[in-house]
Amino acid sequence: MKKTLAHFVLAAAFAIVSCTKPFRPVEAECRSVFYGFTGVVTAKPDSLPLCRFGIISKNSGLKLPLAQLRNSERSAQGAFDTVAHCYYAFGSNDGSDPTVLYRINLEGRVEALTNSEYRLLFNGLLYSRFDGRLYAFRRNAGASGVAVCQILTYPDRFEAKELVKDIWGVAANTVISSAVDNNTGKLYFRLGTDSTFEIYSFQPGDSAAKKLLSQKKSRIFGLCFNPADERLYAIRQDSTKTRFVKIDNQGNTTVIDTLPFRPDPASFCAAIDRCANQYMLMGKVSNTHGYLVRLAMNGSIMGRDTTDGILQAVTAAR
Repeated sequence: MKKTLAHFVLAAAFAIVSCTKPFRPVEAECRSVFYGFTGVVTAKPDSLPLCRFGIISKNSGLKLPLAQLRNSERSAQGAFDTVAHCYYAFGSNDGSDPTVLYRINLEGRVEALTNSEYRLLFNGLLYSRFDGRLYAFRRNAGASGVAVCQILTYPDRFEAKELVKDIWGVAANTVISSAVDNNTGKLYFRLGTDSTFEIYSFQPGDSAAKKLLSQKKSRIFGLCFNPADERLYAIRQDSTKTRFVKIDNQGNTTVIDTLPFRPDPASFCAAIDRCANQYMLMGKVSNTHGYLVRLAMNGSIMGRDTTDGILQAVTAAR
């Protein structure tokens, strides 16, 4: 069939908006690639810093800048769609709570997707390789009930499909830490305050979330699921100590080691390098610099480095 100019124009249009990268042969060795962005803290909420997005080195922070975006330091979690090859992170373009979903392809194109229900606040973003879907946790502004949502994306907006709602825990408006088991699709998320936390699990398709763990006089953050042993890993703090812990699917917690430093949960994110068998935690040193600590899964410190900018919403692409 003879192709007209219209065919080529249409094909080019789809190529522009697509996140999918050209096919490359699957490499046999295990390789972990991490994406995220760096930012600085500003005293003016209405004048957000210009953040740099790209590939994150495991010992020096941002290695390969691909794009820039204006955002606040409230983006604790990012997600990478391994099918469409797009990175997603909730953020703010005006200094308010996260209500904008940023979509960035590997060529550096940034799209800010908005939601018609502008007062809905989102965090705890996840991509499930099990079913190829985006998930997040939503609350109404000023309320405490949390809903688990599937995030549906379109060229200029996103929608949130409620899967289960009205989860009322201890300060249920603070879901900033979540994880997914990519072998089963089960989601895990934390509700908590500075002194109490609860961890819930939710299997998409179920009618309710299940409380996995509840603990007082401590807080927990940096939830990551390790497929090697099918356990959750996290950082737990009480009034005097910071511990690296793992949690089984019954909610039983094992202290792996006590850490000689105290991360700031307000600027914290974490990821697991499944290839190197390391847990990476990132946070704020100052308003312009951060840190990146690599822990072996037995708790020993493999490296601790200062980064230019505060690493945010770091997630594995493989």
